[in-house]
Amino acid sequence: MKKRKILRNLFNIKNLIIFILSLVFGAFVIILFCLLKGGFDLLNSNDGSFVACAILIGIGCIHISLNMGTFDVIAVGFANLFSAFKKSGTKKYDGIYEYQNIKESKRVQSRFYFFPLIMAGIFYLILAIILFNLYKNSLLW
Repeated sequence: MKKRKILRNLFNIKNLIIFILSLVFGAFVIILFCLLKGGFDLLNSNDGSFVACAILIGIGCIHISLNMGTFDVIAVGFANLFSAFKKSGTKKYDGIYEYQNIKESKRVQSRFYFFPLIMAGIFYLILAIILFNLYKNSLLW
């Protein structure tokens, strides 16, 4: 029963949309990288796909750490700092525990949003490996 719920959370419409947008973002990064490097040759496409891979996997890993509450101290600190400058002068949150309880339902809903980002990054990593092998073989000829 629990496996079905996890699979349903991994493979749903939101994650499919995130995956497609991640692929489009990666293609945009490759095109932008090739334009900045001076042309659409095999080496620039290889480097661009590796850059897209690194960005997508990095964003996915950052999402994991954010969803686990790694930077909650910073969020609570800034929220309380900005609310202290208002006329009432009261803190927005009593502490980190209250903030985590408030954010818990949102974090459960977005728990698996890292998955399509990392899968798109792995796709671009495989593309980079294929392009590198094609480039290496073209040098041998």
